[in-house]
Amino acid sequence: MMLKSFTLVVALSGCARPDTNQPEDAEPVDQAEDLRQAFHANLADFDARTSARAGWPSATDCDGTLWAGEACYAGASTNILLAEYAPGEIHRRPAPSCWTKEAGDQGSKSTVSRDMLTGYLACLWSKGDLAGLQRLADYGEGNEWVMGKPASEPATWLSPNLAGLLGRMIYALSNGTDDRYPRLIPKEYPKVQADYEQHIQAAGITLQGAVEAELRRRGLQEASLLDVNDQMLERLRELAGGVPENAFFQAALGVYTGDLVEAVRLLLDPGTPRPGYVRGDSPDDFARAHWLMTARIVLSRFERGEQ
Repeated sequence: MMLKSFTLVVALSGCARPDTNQPEDAEPVDQAEDLRQAFHANLADFDARTSARAGWPSATDCDGTLWAGEACYAGASTNILLAEYAPGEIHRRPAPSCWTKEAGDQGSKSTVSRDMLTGYLACLWSKGDLAGLQRLADYGEGNEWVMGKPASEPATWLSPNLAGLLGRMIYALSNGTDDRYPRLIPKEYPKVQADYEQHIQAAGITLQGAVEAELRRRGLQEASLLDVNDQMLERLRELAGGVPENAFFQAALGVYTGDLVEAVRLLLDPGTPRPGYVRGDSPDDFARAHWLMTARIVLSRFERGEQ
């Protein structure tokens, strides 16, 4: 069923709205150097704190792969491949799994989720790991895009947004030689309400934009096509406006407006509240991973081209 829906989405992609927005040059921020120094200090501290866990913020939490992926995206020394139990088969944490056929729920009702896959994709993209992305796509194609177990309810399908993102990542990193069809799936981001859904939506849009920018840089898509569509930019404006104290949402929007002053201020303010979606068995390390990813996004805009 998912395979058929992918085909339908691709067939309709010619009717999708064109992208209309590219990142703006970051406006000068007085505290940019302070953030750069804080980032490197926090990254070194994070690596030291997590070295015994191969750079994982938690090796036991059933959302571990999400936070490990964010830490990896920031440049932490994280061995994300500990989540890959077999080629392309991604789990929520390093072994043992959060769900087994024999015992069922061992911390979760599934072996993986779209949240985990978003974090995993973020890591592989940041490392330029084409082979890892291809293994993930091969697994999806070989399992009709059911990405984990159980294979029935509550099965974890790879959503069209993530499938399109995965296809475009592969297309970019292979310089257009691996042009499997999911890369043609258009991007659609309806409103979401739950805080964890907002977190993953902002992360997904951030990744989509970064990949589209790389495709454009490599000459793999027309220069007239830009990086995020109006719907995606509208979602970022809503998220940043709805939770103004969230540095990640401010940074995700600031990439496209050029205004990163508030994101920098929030990142450097020790009184900035921790986002409600940062929860689990190691919330301090999860918060540090999330902070590092956010700071990396901001600094990349100042440095032009590292995102």
